[in-house]
Amino acid sequence: MPKDRTASHLRNTYLADLVNGFTYLDGAGLGPIKVQKVTYDFAVDGGTAATITPAQTPIPQGALVLGGVMRVIAAITGGATLAVQLVTANDIINAAADSGAPWSTTGKKAIIPKFNTPESTSIGPLVAPGYVSFVRSVANITAGKVEVYLLYCASSAL
Repeated sequence: MPKDRTASHLRNTYLADLVNGFTYLDGAGLGPIKVQKVTYDFAVDGGTAATITPAQTPIPQGALVLGGVMRVIAAITGGATLAVQLVTANDIINAAADSGAPWSTTGKKAIIPKFNTPESTSIGPLVAPGYVSFVRSVANITAGKVEVYLLYCASSAL
């Protein structure tokens, strides 16, 4: 029986691979591509600390962050300026007022590491385990929920 190559099958296979790690890309010695999901939720994490690091498993030492996406589920409010970082200031999302892009509207948003240009936009290899943090200034956050998805490969070869 021939393999199912319909668009829906290929899309579902791709989505399953995204969740489970692209283990078939392991041939180059870089290790499988994994997905790190970090959720900032005002109701859980608050909005008064200067640096908010939501609960998460760290991205391992030696990892190379290749790209990803941010999804604003509920707009960030309160008059704050907010950035997202992994290693250095503004390396995931540049600081911006919550009254404008990318914080004021819901939906998927671009991040700085781009999967199609890892030679210039990737982060790493990480010298220590990495935690995604939301860096707030100017005013407190009063509402909002955001998910950040980072695609990375972890390998001792890096």
